[in-house]
Amino acid sequence: MTNESMDQKPALWIAVGVLSFVAGAGLIMWTELTRAAGESGSVGVAVGGALVGFGVWSWFRGRVLARSRDGLPPTT
Repeated sequence: MTNESMDQKPALWIAVGVLSFVAGAGLIMWTELTRAAGESGSVGVAVGGALVGFGVWSWFRGRVLARSRDGLPPTT
């Protein structure tokens, strides 16, 4: 394996973004389901929201890195 930095691996950023987004959305849904059963879940929603936000940011970072690696401008 080569010694590349994270900035040279846009596919990894995109994968981390997608996984974080799915994990955060799942945590929010699970928290809301347990809240409907009578438990409090504000921490679960907050952590899930942070995971969703990080996932979106990571996905966009990976897309920008992939476009810059291909010699394209960061946005279309």
